[in-house]
Amino acid sequence: MYTATYTGDGTRALVAERIRDARSLHVRLPEAAFFCGTTAALILGIPVPIELAARPALHVGMPSPECASRASGVIGHKLQIDPRDVGTCSGLRVTSVPRTWCDLAAVLDLEDLVAAGDRIIHYKNPLASRANLAAAIDAHPARRGRALLREALELLDERADSPPESVIRVTVVCAGIRGFHANYPVRNIRGEIIAWGDLSFPAHRVAFEYQGDYHRTEPGRWRKDLTRKARMASAGWQVIEIAGTELADRQALLELIRDTLAFYPAVHPVDLNPPTR
Repeated sequence: MYTATYTGDGTRALVAERIRDARSLHVRLPEAAFFCGTTAALILGIPVPIELAARPALHVGMPSPECASRASGVIGHKLQIDPRDVGTCSGLRVTSVPRTWCDLAAVLDLEDLVAAGDRIIHYKNPLASRANLAAAIDAHPARRGRALLREALELLDERADSPPESVIRVTVVCAGIRGFHANYPVRNIRGEIIAWGDLSFPAHRVAFEYQGDYHRTEPGRWRKDLTRKARMASAGWQVIEIAGTELADRQALLELIRDTLAFYPAVHPVDLNPPTR
């Protein structure tokens, strides 16, 4: 399990550096070579824990039976791969989005794999469909990771807006806590949608929201968050903010959630088919 920081969460400079490294290497690679694993994820815009992204070595695949690359600064892989699972992104040869997600199962735990999958199928700008991922699992040659991939597939939610939200949701599901919705619409007394709760328990009128460092460092974000929280409070909702320290201690996180839900009883009506943004 990694910490609560992911690519895309205020880490654009690091991702850009890794992609520049890949672009410099790409011109020296054999024609059949392609980027795979976490390197492919960075190129494709799939979030991974920052600890993995910060490692300088680049993952380069060669189709079996070709020999894996032994170049300096490269982790070479000899892979059984369908030619259709290799394409280009920003001019770089990479494994496809579904194949990349399947390959990530070798280095990610359940929560992080779901976070990556949530981004892939996100309703606003999907990189692939849930059906694409299911087909890739069936076709993936590494049988050892299929159980984890299938478990992750069942937990994906296209409404999740960030990896930390995904991690919180999976932690809650695995603990047996039910009754929550991702990005649930919060309405004022006139029935107008005034906000969207990250991980919401509408029957309790409680929303748990991740607050990364960028919430306080990005210009205007802090004021926007304060206004949003005030509007939710005016509609009778309690907003519980979660920082990276709580994500790093899952037991403390679960204790916080259970204690909060026990304090605010489940007495409010719930929209079982809420709209999306």
